[in-house]
Amino acid sequence: MKIFSTFLLLFSAHLVGAIQTSNGTAAHPSLNVTAAIPYLSELDHWVRQKSEGKAKCNKLRTRVEWRNLTPTQRQSWIDAHWCLTTRPSVLAGAETNLDGFKTSLYDDFSLVHIKINNKMHFTAAFLPWHRMFILAHEKAMRECGYHGPIPYWHESIDADEGNVFQSPIFSNDRGVGGNGTGDNGTVTSGPFAYFPLSYFNKPGDNWTVVSYEPHYLTRAFGSNILPNVTKGYEDAYNTTSIRRVLEDGGDDFIKFHQLLEGILGRRDLVGIGPHDTVHRVIGGDMITPTSSYEPLFFPHHANVDRIWWNWQNGATSDIGPPPRTINQSDLNSRFWAYSGNTVLYSEDPTGGPSASLFDVQTVLGLLVPNMKTYELMDIERPPLCYTYD
Repeated sequence: MKIFSTFLLLFSAHLVGAIQTSNGTAAHPSLNVTAAIPYLSELDHWVRQKSEGKAKCNKLRTRVEWRNLTPTQRQSWIDAHWCLTTRPSVLAGAETNLDGFKTSLYDDFSLVHIKINNKMHFTAAFLPWHRMFILAHEKAMRECGYHGPIPYWHESIDADEGNVFQSPIFSNDRGVGGNGTGDNGTVTSGPFAYFPLSYFNKPGDNWTVVSYEPHYLTRAFGSNILPNVTKGYEDAYNTTSIRRVLEDGGDDFIKFHQLLEGILGRRDLVGIGPHDTVHRVIGGDMITPTSSYEPLFFPHHANVDRIWWNWQNGATSDIGPPPRTINQSDLNSRFWAYSGNTVLYSEDPTGGPSASLFDVQTVLGLLVPNMKTYELMDIERPPLCYTYD
């Protein structure tokens, strides 16, 4: 294979001012092609390992749609979340400077999500970072006794029915339960009634400000949706909407991820994006930087990850497995496409250094080590080793 030689000319220009140094900081904009060669060689070696059969998973863990979990698996999934609220934090204090407060391993996920919120929302890192975050959550769930498949919520199935809140995932019988009650939206019934949480990001605060404010899980269905649309705003994430994201995204990673995530400040049908819409539809904790407190966060983001995987492999629909028409060994294909801003445009009008496959993604040491972005592009090889049904 001559991946390295054919890829160098096309990719080296992008790397100038975009690659990361060994400590994860952006390289100087004047970095020349010769200096970029070690990075390209590293990526070339990574791809060749798989094509030569040297990077195989012993077994792929298949993620399944929520409806395909057995009743026993659903109950085990619920129980594991409660277990996480009883396990001690592995990050509190060191990451928040809120020493002396008793927090849980489950709180750690919200803590991480708050602390680096601005770095992995409305930036190129949104998709690979959340892929890594779900992996950390899976590891935590295994430690709490959940051994079933990791579920995703295929939301467009329910959106096509026109009333997403009738989905079985909202059942009180081994689902995530229903809406919150009262002025603060506390969930008081169902499997996650009075689910204990520690952190909060107050309205008006910077997205990365952490407050210790114990509360129970909150929901407010439809409270963050535009007037004159259905409470579930199903048109923003039904089959037609997902097809539009996949087709209009084309081979352009920036356009694709913006259409899928949502565009900051936009709340129209196209601009709000399937990802952001579901957060707004659930409301409560799900609409704040503490959104990972909502147990539904993880099936939702597993579905976002599934849509990205489908796009990487050439899909124009989220129905069924991807066609796999994209050559995974071709570094110029959409399978490896990754670019865009690394800083919120509201913080830096230039968007900061250009995103690179060598950017380091981190969940601040929460159960999984830091990874370079290219290590998160192929879910069917180590260190990820999973796929979708």
